[in-house]
Amino acid sequence: MNAPETSPRLDEMPSAPGPARAHLEAELARLRAIVRRATAEDSGAAERGPLDLTALQDAIRQQVDAADSAGLRLPLAQLARTFHLSRLDLDLLLLALAPLLDPSFGETYARLLGDPRRTYPTVDSARTLLAPVLGDAGDLIEAFHPEAPLLRWELLAMEGVRDTVSSDLYLRPFFIDLEILHFIMASDHPGPFAEGLALVAPEVPEDYRLGSAAVRALGTLCGRLKEGVPQGFRFAVEVHGPAVGEALPWLAAATGTLGLQLFSLEAGRLLEGTTPPERRARRITRTLALERGALVLRGADRCFAEDASAGARRVFAEVLGELPFVYLLLEKPLSAGRRRTLPEALRSLEVELGLPGPEERAQALTQTLGALAVPVDPDLDPAALADAFNLTGMQLRDAVLAAHERARTRPRGGGRISRQDLVAGAFAQTEHRLGQLARRIEPGSTWEDLVLPESSVRQLRLLCVHRQQRRHVLEQWGFGEKVLYGGGTHALFSGPPGTGKTMAARIIAGALGLPLFAVDLASVVSKYIGETEKSLGQVFDEAARSNAILFFDEADALFAKRTEVKGSHDRYANLETGYLLQRMEQHEGITLLASNMRDNLDAAFARRLSFIIDFPFPDVGRRRQLLDKFVPRAAPVDGRVDWHYLAEKLELSGGSLRNVVLDAAFQAVDRGTSIDMRALLSAARREYGKLGRAFLTGDFQEYAELLTESAER
Repeated sequence: MNAPETSPRLDEMPSAPGPARAHLEAELARLRAIVRRATAEDSGAAERGPLDLTALQDAIRQQVDAADSAGLRLPLAQLARTFHLSRLDLDLLLLALAPLLDPSFGETYARLLGDPRRTYPTVDSARTLLAPVLGDAGDLIEAFHPEAPLLRWELLAMEGVRDTVSSDLYLRPFFIDLEILHFIMASDHPGPFAEGLALVAPEVPEDYRLGSAAVRALGTLCGRLKEGVPQGFRFAVEVHGPAVGEALPWLAAATGTLGLQLFSLEAGRLLEGTTPPERRARRITRTLALERGALVLRGADRCFAEDASAGARRVFAEVLGELPFVYLLLEKPLSAGRRRTLPEALRSLEVELGLPGPEERAQALTQTLGALAVPVDPDLDPAALADAFNLTGMQLRDAVLAAHERARTRPRGGGRISRQDLVAGAFAQTEHRLGQLARRIEPGSTWEDLVLPESSVRQLRLLCVHRQQRRHVLEQWGFGEKVLYGGGTHALFSGPPGTGKTMAARIIAGALGLPLFAVDLASVVSKYIGETEKSLGQVFDEAARSNAILFFDEADALFAKRTEVKGSHDRYANLETGYLLQRMEQHEGITLLASNMRDNLDAAFARRLSFIIDFPFPDVGRRRQLLDKFVPRAAPVDGRVDWHYLAEKLELSGGSLRNVVLDAAFQAVDRGTSIDMRALLSAARREYGKLGRAFLTGDFQEYAELLTESAER
């Protein structure tokens, strides 16, 4: 029986850097000497004297020491240190690797097994080939125990491996794991990492930035980890905040200061893989150990879901328990209850990655617009838009790109970016579900369309000023430190239906360039205890994400005086009112409340409102103005129409007067005439009927004949 050739076919070996290749060659030379002695003894041609490996082992030791001094990585030495491999473990690993590098090893295995196709080692052939250095056969059995390093970390794969060692152990072949092979060879193409792990490049993007506060938070975190990890502490790093979805490059850069690479994994892949939970966890931690990697779990909220399986919880706990620290990317901070489900030995660190500040956002908008080198409207104010939209660095960049595309494809304007383009682009970046809870209202109308007392119009304009100059007053002038209830703007529009409250909300949204959503009370108020509170929380959360104005119409259903507690339902109703107070205090946006019953509002709410603006029922003079505004110039109107008479007689709100004029226009078209008194009075009669009010012909004696004709028709 012939031993492997003295000169292996190194020209066919995969690429390996100089020191790593030299170390591997030295290890293979040592293994070759052992196998040559074993096969010689087996054939009866035993060499005299004990096997002397001193020179070979000294050469290997010198290579390892030199690499350590130079700070170089020798893959085989790193494997041994990382997984605490014994000399026997390393020899078994080399037996599995050797035939892939030198076919003569495979030929030796095939001759031992009596089958030319079986060019791989078995436990029995390993016992034979390593006999010159194997002290006790029990050591070999122990090396192949399922919980010993070689099989626990799947450095070797063995057919038919079970939880306990059985009598057919010696018959089983074993193979080197593909990822371990590429690692040992220091391949430039390591192949796919275990269980979907992806290496995160540490290059910080040039076209967007994290806010300075977020960068400082990451710097503080690195300091905590540098201090705690060498002491043996393990950490679960809870990362949350608006910028968490785009922070991977900065996390990778921060992790690099610890001498580690960052690997990303979707939580679903961790929890729901096809391999058994324990194996999944070990393969992940094995890869991270080999690559000197840290782990960031995207969508880590799923790991704490109530419906997570027992297997999912085990794999999550095992990964956390094996690694020095894991970044958990979360939509929201962990509650105290969920934090208690983490392994007891872990320490929690919390990092909030907030938005860039207003000045940083304005600077980012200005720089991105400048980089595009396209014309912009002269009245476009990046500072005002940055203050209006709470966007991350990436969202700001994408908002400008979307605005550019919108301007470029517009038929007129020559590609000039307008304020409306940027507002549309910014709103498109926000991920929100307000459409499920509220109705989008498009901005429209102008200040000139409002027919209100001058004092009410002044307050509406001042509301816009509050929002536009909010940063100047609260931050630059320092009033933010004095504000008791936060920096939001909350107003009550008080008045009967049809007096212009919705129109005023649309005008404000248009003036500020913000989306407007009318909250559907039917989808918010629930007869079930606690459900209204939950829905309100979703409304405010989504409004904060989308920078939307919230418009609660008929707000009495939510904002009524707190009831006297006579039962459990009353007690919970009061809790919902208190919760709403809390959310309004925390909300940094605009909340508009429309109510027809101002006297019924809870006093606590009134104290927290920035404005209470009256929308009174229009008097004769304002009804006359409204009628003028509702008739377009292109509409044919009979010159005999007495608008003052109608304004005096028709005691209707602005919304109802609009209905009258529009209905009269349709009647006139149907008759083939201009809009005349008969059409207007007929439409008024119909509007009164819709409102459940009596329309008395006697009140319109001057036009009794026309009313009779219209009734007959």
